[in-house]
Amino acid sequence: MDENTRRVVLLNQHQLPIIKLFALEGAQQSPLNPDRGDNKNIYRHGEFIYKVYFYDELLENQQKLLNIANEQAVLKLAAEKESQHLANLKGVYLGRNHVAFKLEVFETDFRDYLEEVRDVRHLPKIFQMIVLGLRELHDLRYVHRDLKPDNIMINLKPLKVVLIDFERASLRT
Repeated sequence: MDENTRRVVLLNQHQLPIIKLFALEGAQQSPLNPDRGDNKNIYRHGEFIYKVYFYDELLENQQKLLNIANEQAVLKLAAEKESQHLANLKGVYLGRNHVAFKLEVFETDFRDYLEEVRDVRHLPKIFQMIVLGLRELHDLRYVHRDLKPDNIMINLKPLKVVLIDFERASLRT
């Protein structure tokens, strides 16, 4: 991590303890230089995508802090358990103004699949993989709470389906 980024991260650790947790767990220097003004939170870099959370947004919004904690907890557990139908965390990265979660890239989401591809032969297998993803999530003791076509990602060749976006996930009781 470069010295400038390290200073910013150290300053934000006091206001955002979750950043300190990420640093302690081995977060690396972010390869991104996202612009806060473009209102994006997903960036493609190389063969991965990065889900980005800006520090100032986390400081302003307590709910965003809960969201990032949920997202990281589920993604990390999914990676540890090598879940086949849940997005797996490939790494956590800290930058001057953001934290980023590195994730696998997929060809399409289920909404676009239904609108553009519409190959009905794949639908039974897709639904089966969605159910398997829900089972994996429930085995991790979480419920999704925001399952919709935009949060179901698909690769067509070979057919692979994973659930994403665990910001609203909660522990099952």
